[in-house]
Amino acid sequence: MRTAPFIHIDNNIAVMDLKTIAALLPCVVYAVFSYGLRALVLTVFTAALWILTETAMKKVTGRGSLRDLSPAVNGIVLAMLLPPGTSLYMAALAVLFGSIVVKGLFGGEGAGFVNPAAAGRLFVEVCFPERMSGFYSVGVKMLAYKSLFDTKVPEETAVAEYSDFRPVELIAGHYPAFIGTGCLIMVITGLVYLIIKRSIRLETPVAFIAIIIIGRLIVDVRTDVYNTFVFIMTSGVVFAAVFIMSDITTTSRRGLNGVLMGMIGGLIAVALSLRGNPAVTLCVPPLAVGLISGFMDFTDSAGRKMRQKGGQADA
Repeated sequence: MRTAPFIHIDNNIAVMDLKTIAALLPCVVYAVFSYGLRALVLTVFTAALWILTETAMKKVTGRGSLRDLSPAVNGIVLAMLLPPGTSLYMAALAVLFGSIVVKGLFGGEGAGFVNPAAAGRLFVEVCFPERMSGFYSVGVKMLAYKSLFDTKVPEETAVAEYSDFRPVELIAGHYPAFIGTGCLIMVITGLVYLIIKRSIRLETPVAFIAIIIIGRLIVDVRTDVYNTFVFIMTSGVVFAAVFIMSDITTTSRRGLNGVLMGMIGGLIAVALSLRGNPAVTLCVPPLAVGLISGFMDFTDSAGRKMRQKGGQADA
């Protein structure tokens, strides 16, 4: 089991991690072509720091495989959830919280109860909200780098009225967004790759998106249902569905149970979307579902142990 959206065990773990990284590459390409040097540095930095942190932890504890590539997966997913104006300091805090606190201290390799990339992103959003406000227009100042080392609150930010963008611009990701979640085309490309490689369970992600669409339509029907389309395109929930809600380590449910987890996550996302913080809307649902899924796994395991003890006592 790894912290990535794959289900297949016909290859070794490193190969399965590579499949997830390959599925993320279209989003990375979009990030670099949209936000330039800043996006490239943030992606490489978060992936490299996550790998170094977990490698050090594994050498100290003597647990886990050094061939594990899931730290790179977590680092890339985290980078895709960051605003393009994020400093390396904030990115480092998110990585350290996700890798050491969430994954290292509360589960370890393949046993985490919540997605570490989402947890790291939510940590910096809650603790340093003003420093996570560095949004920029697509294609502007592609070689800029000062924001990477800025310790102050981002001064230059792009405030977008998404309803002013044409549908084709929203689908293509030509609007201010997190560096890797904005282009639906690239996210769907990664999804198709995972489906072809039979490396994703669709129950939870599909139910997650379906409930969000239904819930937002109910909310928006009194104003403008076009807002539902805008929300799906711009909020990053499709990226979250494909690369976070499908994480079988933290949402390890199949069939109807997987659908139920997706529905719960979707309802939470709809409720949070009304408060207007996109990072919270993206990160809280998978974390909540992970906690619920972990509790269900715990109760199932405890129940089996009690039945086994009862059977032995009867014998």
